[in-house]
Amino acid sequence: MRGVRKIHFINRIDRDNVGDWNCSPLEFYYNYFNNYNLIRHDIGSIDYNEIDKEDMVILGGGGLFNVLDSFNLAINKVLELCDHVIAWSCGFNTHNGRLQADTDFTPLDFDKFMLVTIRDYNHPSGIEYLPCPTVKALCLDRTRTPIRKFGVIYHRSMPEISELPFDSISNNESITRINDFILDSEAIVTNSYHCAYWAILLERKAIVVNQFSSKFEYFKYKPELVEISMDDKDGALVSIKRAFDNAYVYKGVIDEDEKLNDSFFEKVRGIIESSGFSHSNDYMDFYSLSVAKDLRFVNLQGEVSMLNNGLTWLYDRIDKLVQLEQSCIQREQVLEKRCVDLQMCITKQLIQQIAKGKRVALAGCGVHTYKLLELLNGETEISCIAAKEHRYNFSGIQQVSYEEITQIPVDIIIVSSFLYRTEIIRELRELSLSADIIDLYSELEKNALPLRREFWLV
Repeated sequence: MRGVRKIHFINRIDRDNVGDWNCSPLEFYYNYFNNYNLIRHDIGSIDYNEIDKEDMVILGGGGLFNVLDSFNLAINKVLELCDHVIAWSCGFNTHNGRLQADTDFTPLDFDKFMLVTIRDYNHPSGIEYLPCPTVKALCLDRTRTPIRKFGVIYHRSMPEISELPFDSISNNESITRINDFILDSEAIVTNSYHCAYWAILLERKAIVVNQFSSKFEYFKYKPELVEISMDDKDGALVSIKRAFDNAYVYKGVIDEDEKLNDSFFEKVRGIIESSGFSHSNDYMDFYSLSVAKDLRFVNLQGEVSMLNNGLTWLYDRIDKLVQLEQSCIQREQVLEKRCVDLQMCITKQLIQQIAKGKRVALAGCGVHTYKLLELLNGETEISCIAAKEHRYNFSGIQQVSYEEITQIPVDIIIVSSFLYRTEIIRELRELSLSADIIDLYSELEKNALPLRREFWLV
């Protein structure tokens, strides 16, 4: 939209790769950036028509430099279009052949960046170091005792190490589940950059097997690197156990890296506020992350297979209603209404799927719990509602404190709060409950519905 000054965020958006999915600084400083007109792009499909000279582009995080020549060409084109381009913890990421990649790269025009930082420490380029902003996505519980020695987190494109005789998950899980999996392990064996980085932040030993990219060579706090062959599993186990003995547990890295990102944010904020960007968020497009612009949410049908039958009617109705609208304003109103319907439908069916055959408690006390119970309409049995203080009287459902929930037999606790879920999860974990703690919004994100507001709102 010409004439409207916007802030663009560009990174690799891949919902099947937890690192790519979570590494944009927009995720962690949204309360500030939400005051401005925002557009988010995938590096592979940038809407160049939206980028003006006086806009700002924030590139990163993630491995975006020298991974595909198409990425370098796209970055150079953005640098031509806009005078305010900032690289926020981008990474050099040249593959060595285990994954198909380009070998010749168009040189990046680093002189055109307003600010440029990389996640690679002591890199030959000499560019300023800034660790990945996903440090702000993690929850470190220093009192938590591991339940296993080794945990494997395998890259979804290279699953071979899942054959090791250890508990394993893929890097396409939610960041909440991966956070918990790391804390439950003494050491993480992985071929994922972000999962190795998070293991280091969460004060666990990190063992990287069969590195496939230059990105593994420039950690500030080093994981243990080891080459193994899955054709020789006995030899692989010997190598991994030796790596465990050599690996370090680093203390305080999470605090250091969070402060570095907060400091860089203040620098970016200073540029925005001194460059004449006015407070306005009338123009927003979260691109492939939202269901807003041009019915891209049809793709959810393939991602959320369990909802296929229930949503077919909804998709048909949306198509028919949109075709009947004559004006742009009427079209947007119809889309907004249908987006709410879709969000409510997905939320309800997801909870029913999670709760099937289990004893369920809710953690929350306010309007969020009220709306959730209203949505479920008695179709899912709730054992109790836990909260610090109860603001509503939920007739027929036992209401208890966090401490009292330890005396009630429940299998899962669904944390429904949007604003306070991190605090609630932390307080519940401190009680050492046997029940699984489920973050509703993390589960919605895994099922292709990332929300930036409460589930009953657009």
